[in-house]
Amino acid sequence: MGYEPAGPVKLTSNFTPPVVLNLGETEIVYVATDSLNNTDSCKFIVSVLDTLPPFINGCPQDITVYYDPGAGGGVPTWIPPVIIDNCTMSSVVSNYNPGDTLPCYTTQVIYLAVDQSGNAATCSFDVVVLDSIPPVFSNCPSDLTIDVLAGTCKGVLQWQVPTVFDNCTANVKVVSNFAPNDTLVVGTYQVVYTAIDDSGNTSTCTFAVKVSENVAPTIT
Repeated sequence: MGYEPAGPVKLTSNFTPPVVLNLGETEIVYVATDSLNNTDSCKFIVSVLDTLPPFINGCPQDITVYYDPGAGGGVPTWIPPVIIDNCTMSSVVSNYNPGDTLPCYTTQVIYLAVDQSGNAATCSFDVVVLDSIPPVFSNCPSDLTIDVLAGTCKGVLQWQVPTVFDNCTANVKVVSNFAPNDTLVVGTYQVVYTAIDDSGNTSTCTFAVKVSENVAPTIT
């Protein structure tokens, strides 16, 4: 007895190509049914992967502000960038926010966007805080008088070296035309200390030093 066909076969599926599937894994099932209701099935998985990083729109340009003494640094503001993703965002973080107080000179601001598939995108720009404030001297000496050494007409200069503070520069360059332990003849001298910070701002401390001889002449 030979094989007799059971008639036409009906093929059904839960999805029909072309089809748009969601991110992740989707099971596709085909079921074949003949006229006698005999069935067989075929199953396979379609994985939709996200390899596209987030899109960052409107990343700020570099910003320049001046040091604000009241804030103790520069206070820049900017409009945060708009970040979108083709699927689902996981996190958006930034190392600084608008209105934060930033230190002198250059700070890089970075926005990092990561989606749920681990794709990442960054946006970065620099904030430059300019310094227009000169250094400040403390304990600048007052005018002073120094007597000459016995038997000479010269005096050894002595004073406490002034200290200097700057809002931005840790090590301010300080120069002076005279220094303690210099030896000078009788006369009046103006001592000038000049402080220069990294931005070229300067300030001075000035005072007068008089080398005086108070020994009366001897008549023999």
